[in-house]
Amino acid sequence: MEKYLIIPSTRNSISKLELFLDNFFDELKLNRDNFFHVLLSLCESVNNSISHGNKFSEDKNVIITCSWENDILTLTVEDEGQGFDVNKLKNPTLPENIFYERGRGLFLISKLADEVNLFEKGRIIEIKFKI
Repeated sequence: MEKYLIIPSTRNSISKLELFLDNFFDELKLNRDNFFHVLLSLCESVNNSISHGNKFSEDKNVIITCSWENDILTLTVEDEGQGFDVNKLKNPTLPENIFYERGRGLFLISKLADEVNLFEKGRIIEIKFKI
């Protein structure tokens, strides 16, 4: 099963994510033990797409896909930005980066999810959870 949500690049759009995800879980009667981890990962990745990818440009959209197959929930978030150099992300756990305010979102997502993949210079993030 697969569901899509397309939202404009505004902060208000993030408020639609919980209902979208909640409906997806309800339709499939998925175990909700890690619902918060999934929601937090989705919100963080969409926020990154809106702010860093699309730079709050309301004429650009973020496309969210939720799919379910073989006990794996896959979230895909795609923006219309230029992408970024993944290798330039700083490790937020290193002492010299502990007060650096950026780069924590992807680190957090990678700790919450079972698998994270970036495509097209980071314009697309794929996040997988075993449910």
